[in-house]
Order: sequence, then structure tokens, then C-alpha cells
Amino acid sequence: MEITTEDFSDHRIYGSMLPIDNDIFMTKLKELYEQLKKFHIANGKYKPKDINDNNIYGPGDFVYDPSHYLDDHNIFISPISELHFLLSNIKKLLVVACEENNIDLEKEKYYIHGWINYSPGKLHQEREYEELFWHDHGQKPNEFHGYYVVNAEPSVTHYRANGEKLDRENNNGKLILAKTGLEHAVGRWNFDIPRITIAYNLMPLKHVIYAKETGDVIPFVPIV
Repeated sequence: MEITTEDFSDHRIYGSMLPIDNDIFMTKLKELYEQLKKFHIANGKYKPKDINDNNIYGPGDFVYDPSHYLDDHNIFISPISELHFLLSNIKKLLVVACEENNIDLEKEKYYIHGWINYSPGKLHQEREYEELFWHDHGQKPNEFHGYYVVNAEPSVTHYRANGEKLDRENNNGKLILAKTGLEHAVGRWNFDIPRITIAYNLMPLKHVIYAKETGDVIPFVPIV
């Protein structure tokens, strides 16, 4: 696996292309997606609405997006072979990132939490930058965030830091990792089919323990 790096502001973005058959992978993810939807309907978290409802897209609207309910599940516990392969390659990126950032990988004992980002067709097509969706994944040291592109080509992910902006192209099969604290947003998606990525957070064991002590019960699992 060839690992590439992109330097942006004070952040480095690590990436690699994975030989995953995304057509087969999407079939398995569709089944998982439906299972999650049934689970969240049964628990009263997701209430489908009529497709003609003109409410703003978001939690509770007619499009079900598992990322709105990511605090109660972890995609990496699903028995899907492509997820196992994805997990092993995330570990490879993490090893390189820790070496370059002088982080003791064995001492930190990293845990991972992952979810599906499912966006409907024609997403944000009228806006250059989706200001409402700019976000980072925290500012704690030694934490990482990343995503795998299942179906988001051609599109861009917007990044910004220290007044700078970077638009990086998404390619199906691309795995990305970067330290947290780097703001990013979903670019426009002008197609009728859904935009699908798998996102994840990597957190040292001591941060997971602290989060649980303060009441955060997001299901992290060890990355080994």
C-alpha cells in the first residue's frame, strides 16, 4: 500500500488508494444501512417523513443518515470483510502518522469509532462552501479523524485552517487520515445517487476512559 501525504497549513493529510470492490461493498453497506434504519425507527430516534415535505435536510427529515445517530453504534463491529480490510489499512496510516508526529503508538493504545455518512442526491448544489456544515472533531492532542470514499466521485471535501482553504478531490477507494482540529465540510454533490463515505475517529485509550467517566458512551473498539 502506497501512502501519500499532503501538507496543509499546520496539518498533514495522509492517504492511500485501497483495492476494494466498492460495488460489492455498497451492496453489503446497503443491507447494514437498512438494519440501522430499522433499529433507529424501533427506538424512536428516526421518524420518516413524506418525501414532499420541504423541511430543511437534517435529523428527522425523510432522508435517513446514520451519522445523525453515530453515538449508539460503531460500524467496525459489523461482520463485513471489507470493513476488516479497511481497519487494517487505517492502522497502517496511523503507524506512519504517529511516527511523523512523535507519538508512541503502543503507549497510547488507540481505539476507533466509525459510522456511515449517507447524503442524498443533489446535496448543497447551490453553494460554493457549505458554511452550515463546517466542523472539526475536537482539539485534543494525539487524536485523529479520517474517512474512506465509497461513492463520492467526483466531489471535493473542503478544508480550512489559519485562514487558508483547501479543496481536495475525492476518489472512490481513497482512505484519508489527519489529526483532529482541522475544519472540513462536505462539498456540493450534483448527482441523483447518494454520496456515501465511512468516517472514523481514533482516540487514545486514556481519552476513551476520560470520556466514559464524564458520561460519553460512544462505542469505541480497540484498533489492533
